[in-house]
Amino acid sequence: MTASWALISLTELIASLADPDGDIDLLTGVERMAETLDAEVAAVCTQTDVVFSKGFGRRDSPDGQLVALARSTERITTFDRIGQLHVVRTKIDGTDDVLVLARTVDEFSADEVAFVRAVGRVIGLSNRMQNSLNADRSARRDLQRRVDDNRRLLSQLRERQGLLDRLFRIQRSISHRAPTQDVLDAVTNGALDLLGVGRVSLRLRDNEKPDELVTVSSRGYESAEVERIRVTHVDDGIAGRCIQNEQLMVVGPGRGATDSDATAATMAAPVHVNGEVIGCLTVSSKVPTREFSPPEQEALLAFAEHASLALQDARAIEAMQNALARERHRAEHDPLTGLTNRISIQRYLETRIADVDKVPITVLFVDLDRFKLTNDTLGHAFGDRVLTVVADRLKTSVRGHDLVGRLSGDEFVVVCEGISEVGASELAERIQEVISRPMQNQHTDHVIAASVGIAGALTSDSAEQLVANADLAMYRAKQNGRARIEVFDLQFRKSVEERLAVSRDLRRALNEGELLVYFQPIVKLPARRVIGFEALVRWAHPTRGVVMPDNFIPLAEETGLVAELDRRVLNESLRILGASPVRRPVAVNLSARTFGDPSLVDWIEERLAFHGVDAGDLVVEVTETVLMETTGAAARQLKAIRALGVSVMIDDFGTGYSSLAYLQTFEVDGVKIDRSFTALIGDDARASAIVAAVLHMAEALDLVVVVEGVETDEQVAHVVELRDRSASVELHAQGFLFGRPEEGATRLSGFLEVPSMPGQVPL
Repeated sequence: MTASWALISLTELIASLADPDGDIDLLTGVERMAETLDAEVAAVCTQTDVVFSKGFGRRDSPDGQLVALARSTERITTFDRIGQLHVVRTKIDGTDDVLVLARTVDEFSADEVAFVRAVGRVIGLSNRMQNSLNADRSARRDLQRRVDDNRRLLSQLRERQGLLDRLFRIQRSISHRAPTQDVLDAVTNGALDLLGVGRVSLRLRDNEKPDELVTVSSRGYESAEVERIRVTHVDDGIAGRCIQNEQLMVVGPGRGATDSDATAATMAAPVHVNGEVIGCLTVSSKVPTREFSPPEQEALLAFAEHASLALQDARAIEAMQNALARERHRAEHDPLTGLTNRISIQRYLETRIADVDKVPITVLFVDLDRFKLTNDTLGHAFGDRVLTVVADRLKTSVRGHDLVGRLSGDEFVVVCEGISEVGASELAERIQEVISRPMQNQHTDHVIAASVGIAGALTSDSAEQLVANADLAMYRAKQNGRARIEVFDLQFRKSVEERLAVSRDLRRALNEGELLVYFQPIVKLPARRVIGFEALVRWAHPTRGVVMPDNFIPLAEETGLVAELDRRVLNESLRILGASPVRRPVAVNLSARTFGDPSLVDWIEERLAFHGVDAGDLVVEVTETVLMETTGAAARQLKAIRALGVSVMIDDFGTGYSSLAYLQTFEVDGVKIDRSFTALIGDDARASAIVAAVLHMAEALDLVVVVEGVETDEQVAHVVELRDRSASVELHAQGFLFGRPEEGATRLSGFLEVPSMPGQVPL
């Protein structure tokens, strides 16, 4: 139950009990309160008996247990046929009766307990007022017999009716969320008017100085007196006794609580919040014969209780607003650095970018260079410290109205309004210089650099696009050597948009079958007999024509589509091979993402069986880079693939990490010499030496060698001569000399042999 709901329920109950024309009695009020708190059991008990009970249906009420429960301090009890219940109790003011509530759900919260206590005070007060009002009504029936008494009683009735009307208006102000100060002023005004006193003050403890009382509302004081009572000690006079004793205090003339009230009849009623006395409402009169009657004392208690309700409601709202503010701050700021986070940056840009024609918007994307290395070598604790230091340095580097935020990881942005491209570049240089200042790490200095991308907003840009443009410029800065500054321009935008368009088309092409498998023959030298094919992918784009792999494979790798593309090519190759009457091994290239998939081996085995292809007719090609990046996992994957009977070749051998040690680690069937060496055979001594070394190594390890990119008979002659000089390794070749790639089915069925060199006999 929230404080606001408790307040509303209490207000409705008070209004019902305060209605002089209503017929709502105490028991009805208790039933309503039980419903508000979801209490199954409710009872009002005296010292020895049960006045009223609810929740036992037709069964006899367990009066003895209820009376004992009312006098105990138990917070949990058990009733037959109901079970275990949580208990809250409070004394009804002005009586020895105790109100008991119990429910089976959660225990009562602090707010609910405070609510029950407030209800106990208000019910007692309202009960006494109602009894008094009933007495007055009864007196009205004797008007004919006692005319003079009737006039007096009628006057009292009007006074009480005025009190109830005034209290009801205050309650309504509280429930309508009127400003707290207005409600408190209404309390002091009401007490002044209805009690006919000379002065009224409402004093509360100072939150920062609990020993002091601060006057928050007063009426009837001279200006000099107002200043004197503005702050008093909590123990002074009648106010101190009221707060200490937590009850109404009344003194007659000549025994006032303060110097200003020394000759006054004075009353002070306690003001509560959550059951704690936090101040008092004080009234005083200088009329020599003035005495405060019981109804007037009850009226002051009523006004004090309403001040309590207003303050409790204000505290609840303040706590709610503070909680919301904290949540909003957490939602809008990075928890590590305290900078604005990605969501807030996005919102800020969305509000500013609409007026970019009037006020230019520029985003600087700052990314720390080699931050992962810092984290890995010096630890994440120091890495977090680096991020917080960078955040602080960024805030001191920018202009006062620039927005600094952290997107994620080591990515920061600075949003600038009304800055030129030159100014943005100068700011980026200043940022780089400040970030690169040494940071102390134990006894050594650590220096970190940053790459910065700059992008200015166009009218057509969204907030997301603007940040992405700056990010791309930063990426280009890293590509160009790190610790650089790059500005996003229209040409760069155009190339990025083209890449995005190709990327979108590629996804569609995978779904609509636009990717075709071509086969290029692989021959055995020197006979030039076709012994297999390599599967190569081509994209039959509906508007661009045939797109070569170099123009879309990198995009497939960037977008994560390469694994799906690899599987499509491998599956289509097996389908064509399985449907062909001619069987020659087909080699299929696999990317790092595909090769690292732990489900790959099972999938290959299933596809071979599905298409009816022998494992020996499939060759898997992977590059050295793929193998070296995950040495242990790659070795296990290769072993599992070869266990199926599938051959494995290392593609583009000589361009990566070529090492005999690696070839000893990985079980493979052959290597493919990259075309960059083939092109120089016979013309470049180094290239020829490298090819000869690979041939020797392959012979020692019993590997097949495939020479890629063969385009001339001279290249064939040179590579055969190198092999014949000192090696007898099985030599294969591939290139335009032996045939260009053609669609799979056509190539596989119609091309089995290529012309031999003059004077050579096919093997």
